[in-house]
Amino acid sequence: MAHCLFYLGAKVMGMKKINILLALLITLAGLWAIPAQSQLPSSHILVSCFLDELLTVVDARAIRVVNKISVQQIANIAVSPDNKFLAAGIFNRPYMPIFEMPSLRPGTTSRGEHLKSIKAMEFSRDSARLYILSSEDSTLYELHVPSFNLIRSLKLQFYQPEAMILTKDCTKMYITHPEVGAVSIIDLLEWQYAGDIRFQGHISGIALSPDEKKLCVLYPNESLLNIYDAESIKPIGTAPTERGACQVKVNDNNVAIVLNSVSNSISIININNTLDRRILQVGNGPRDVLLMPGGQGCYVANYTSGDLSVIDLNSIRQLGRLAVGRGACCLRWMQ
Repeated sequence: MAHCLFYLGAKVMGMKKINILLALLITLAGLWAIPAQSQLPSSHILVSCFLDELLTVVDARAIRVVNKISVQQIANIAVSPDNKFLAAGIFNRPYMPIFEMPSLRPGTTSRGEHLKSIKAMEFSRDSARLYILSSEDSTLYELHVPSFNLIRSLKLQFYQPEAMILTKDCTKMYITHPEVGAVSIIDLLEWQYAGDIRFQGHISGIALSPDEKKLCVLYPNESLLNIYDAESIKPIGTAPTERGACQVKVNDNNVAIVLNSVSNSISIININNTLDRRILQVGNGPRDVLLMPGGQGCYVANYTSGDLSVIDLNSIRQLGRLAVGRGACCLRWMQ
């Protein structure tokens, strides 16, 4: 392709402008200089695109779309840690398609009213269970893998659950309730409600530090990220964000990546030193972020502009954006 462009440029533009075209080609070739490529846990990224009803597969190293699968009203996806299954949450439908990995061949379809309003879902670390968070009935469901049959359910104390995070040992789960400013704590071993954390005001995303000693909480109305001791819930730090802060994840270097959906930006904040922070523009409507291991970079799904931003966190810059489909909303690694 580069040779074809070179030939056409020579014919159309004349030899005097060939150097300009060569410079352009060199720039394009170096655009996707992904940091620490050898550390990527997988060669591909899965992107759910709600508005275009697509499951898009992206080559994580070359940064190009390699496959698109039509999935009606796909809203959430989860990939089992053993990379055998992909579960697809369908908006307002009482069923959940399961795809076999890595071929993405359609497998079984799990059915039931508990699947009608999936807000979030996550596999257990041993890939033996799938946790489903339902916003309609404020209930946590546990499904058996690989049958994906319902095992048990747990009614939550607060309404409108939004997101969940698992501890590394998979014994505890934190579930956010943004409207009431609370986080439910679930003991997964005993399958019971273990308590809750009340915050002052509306909250959105939460995240744990890599050592799970710090809890990061977003306050979108105040455009703030507050950092707490995860055990005592005593405040130990705070940092400003931009408008529409909706999600946060913390990488291996204790750097928080905050998605600002209204400002179309990400806030990059060192949670050990909140004065060390930067703002970087991305696409329109950032909705999800996928971290590279080692803290070298990340990928951001932009819902409104329908593309994937590739971020180098070493140089704090956006390397480029790749069109993946309108309504890009969920990112997962795929081997």
